[in-house]
Amino acid sequence: AILDKVFTNCVDWITDPCQQFSIKLILEWLLARLALRCETMKRRLIIQERIFATKRIGSVSSWINMIVLMARADADKTSIPQFVELILPWTTAQNFAVRCTAIAAIRLLYDAMNSEDKERCHLIAKIVKFDGEPSGNSQRIIDNLVADFYFGHLHPVKHFDMQTIFVVLPSKTGMPPEELIPNELLQVGFVLVLQLIL
Repeated sequence: AILDKVFTNCVDWITDPCQQFSIKLILEWLLARLALRCETMKRRLIIQERIFATKRIGSVSSWINMIVLMARADADKTSIPQFVELILPWTTAQNFAVRCTAIAAIRLLYDAMNSEDKERCHLIAKIVKFDGEPSGNSQRIIDNLVADFYFGHLHPVKHFDMQTIFVVLPSKTGMPPEELIPNELLQVGFVLVLQLIL
């Protein structure tokens, strides 16, 4: 019951048009981690696609981010083709941000596929390697998304540490350096926690 409330609140907060970007990243990460721990939550997150689209089309980008996080956590990469199929229709979205996010996600997932899946999904290569408008705004945005730590590299399990949560993610959301918790303070806190435990 508690996890249901957490899940529902996270979805409501992500789809809230007034919600700050920095909060959405943490909520996406939390939902992806819930989905990775529980198959029911995973199925529930996957079917949220239409709810995100109906409530606020821009929040589909958050849904795509969560699908990418789940795919990145798949150690043997066998579920990546299914995740690609979920995201693929959004590469044709009229909403510019959603379309760019979907194309960047497909590029990342295609690169992570094993070679057998790449052969079966050879048409996907045409989408991810398309460079027909090299000076276009969309290409620049897609390249920036792929290079971004949160979207392109964050692993929902391996990067679950205090430095990522309190320093890396906040800095990626535009928080000024003077408002970040310095690494030295995090290290002192870690030492204090260890002393309490031991």
